[in-house]
Order: sequence, then structure tokens, then C-alpha cells
Amino acid sequence: MSRTDPLHLPPGYQELAVLTQRPGVRVVRALWEGREVAVRIEAGLSEVRAELEVLAALEGDGLARLVDHGALPGGGGYVTTEWISGVPLADLRGQRTDRELGRIVARLALAVGRLHRAGFVHGDLKAENVLVVEGDQPVLLDFGLAGRVGDQGPVRGSYFHLAPERLLGHAIDSRCDVFALGVTLAALLAPFAADARSFHGRFPAEPFAVAAGLDLPALPEWSRDLIASATDRDPARRPHDADWIAETLAGRLGGLRRRRVAPPRLAWPPLSAGREDFVRARARHLRAGHQQLEVWTFPDSEEAGRVGRA
Repeated sequence: MSRTDPLHLPPGYQELAVLTQRPGVRVVRALWEGREVAVRIEAGLSEVRAELEVLAALEGDGLARLVDHGALPGGGGYVTTEWISGVPLADLRGQRTDRELGRIVARLALAVGRLHRAGFVHGDLKAENVLVVEGDQPVLLDFGLAGRVGDQGPVRGSYFHLAPERLLGHAIDSRCDVFALGVTLAALLAPFAADARSFHGRFPAEPFAVAAGLDLPALPEWSRDLIASATDRDPARRPHDADWIAETLAGRLGGLRRRRVAPPRLAWPPLSAGREDFVRARARHLRAGHQQLEVWTFPDSEEAGRVGRA
């Protein structure tokens, strides 16, 4: 790509392939310092900043790791993450059993729960934004539409997965992601009879399953009430966060153990925060967990079926 193009890679990067491209944004596979990486390049800064805010604050299982970021000579910016070799979760439809897909979504919900405990909302949860790596571990990608709980920005997202309160202009919170997780699980288990146009002609006036043409009674019994609850049109009747989905699925499909861990580690200082904001953010994490947080994790295979405290 020409160096005069605002979306060219910064010096030191070698482009290997374009992954996605739309006006003002490119995501490419590239070489940087001898390793493969994924680079989001944006003529503006909204999506790059959103991704940086999340990846600078959190790291660990289920999330891609931030390795570089910066401004572009022609304006805009870029953010670089480690290259994840995996299979898109959407490609596993029909390739894995319903129970296997349910356990993958449970693990995905664990990662989303970490976002929620740190005060973030992903904003574009769907199977296409998840890679599944060895051990059936899902890795959540694409934080370009992420925001802080309580943000009230423009309404953006993916058909079917966008919570109805966002269509009404309400601020985002964890229940928006809960809605999208419910839709993601439903879409993995059964196709929707409705297309996007007919769906949004009926939703949210009608329940999600009705508008989407989803036959709830035909779904596995363990999934029906969970999907109905997670996709409720009224956010007040939805589970409050993704941890509930992880706990419910794992309780039905296999054991979990609970363990105490340190609060989410702020891997890089928040980009928009000064020293005082950084300290306050860290203090909120500590206060919320009283020095520790409880999280659900999948046990080793020999412990499957046992629920307890580590």
C-alpha cells in the first residue's frame, strides 16, 4: 500500500494479508520484530482507542495480548496484538456436539466476565469475533466497539446481537453483552429462520426467539431457559453479567471450581488516565474484590463434575 495512504502500516511492519477492510479501518496480518501479529489500522481513533483501553487494562486467558500501538504519520493510529492461530467459533457450527459448543460458550463467558468486572462492555460479541485454540479455549477479539459501563455513544453493533435497549439509545452495561452471548449460543445450536431485515421488522416488539424464527423447543433442554433469559427484551429481567452464563452452563454441562485470584491486572496504564486516575482505577479493582476476586474456571479433566472452592 502506498505510503501516502493514511492506512499504511507503520515502519517495521511487513503486511502478509488483509483480514478485514472497510472505510477508514483495515485489519491485517503482518510480521513485526520477527513474529506474526494482527494490526488494526484506523484513519480516525475511536476504534483503536476502544481496543487499546481494554487490552491495556487486561490480559490473560481468553483475551488477545497487546504488543504495540502508536500514531500513524498521516494521522490516525494503530494497535497490534499477538497473532492467534485458531478456528473461528462460527466455523464450528455443525462440526461439534451441542454440549461441546455449550462448554466453549461457558469459557467465553468467563473471559467476558473479566471484562465486566473491570468495567468494560465488549459491544460486538458474536461467534465471528471469537477464535477457538487448543483445548477448546475461546479467545475474544475485536474490541473496536468496546466501551465503559455507562457510556452512551452512537448505536453500533451486529444484526441480531444488538441489545434492544441500545436501539433506544440507552447507555451500555454488562447486560448488553449478556444479550449477545445468548444470541451467540442460540446461533451455534440452531439456524435462525429470519433474515436481518425481517428480524428488525419484528424485534423488539416480539420476543427475540419469535422475531428470529428460533424454535426454542427444538434446542437442547439445557439451553432453552438460559437463552430465553439472556435474550429477554427487558434488561431488568436479564442476568446481570456473563459470570451467570458461565456458571449456569458449566453446572449443566460439566463441573467448575471456584478459586480466588488477584484482581484484573492493569497491564498498561489506561491511555486516557493520568497518575491520579490510574491510582483511582486500581483502587476500585481492589475494593471491589477485597484484595481478591472470585472467578469460575474449568477444572482439569479428572476433576470434572466437582464443584467446590480451590
